[in-house]
Amino acid sequence: TTVDGQGSTGTEIAGNNAVVNQDGELDVSGGGHGIDITGDSATVDNKGGMTVTDPDSIGIQIDGDKAVVNNDGDSAISNGGTGTQVNG
Repeated sequence: TTVDGQGSTGTEIAGNNAVVNQDGELDVSGGGHGIDITGDSATVDNKGGMTVTDPDSIGIQIDGDKAVVNNDGDSAISNGGTGTQVNG
């Protein structure tokens, strides 16, 4: 999945108990968000590669309590990007 540009999101979920299994490549740039979840008890399993570049770009963002992120894939974060951000 390639996400490029401010306001762009690859996967967006609003709700509790969300589960995302990311097995492929995730490339985020230009201020976009790869995976964006708003809700409690979210789980993200990342077994694929994640590349995040540029300020305001976020690979995985979760806004909610009791979040779980399992990152078994390779991550390359550069130029002011954020790999994973959890607010909760």
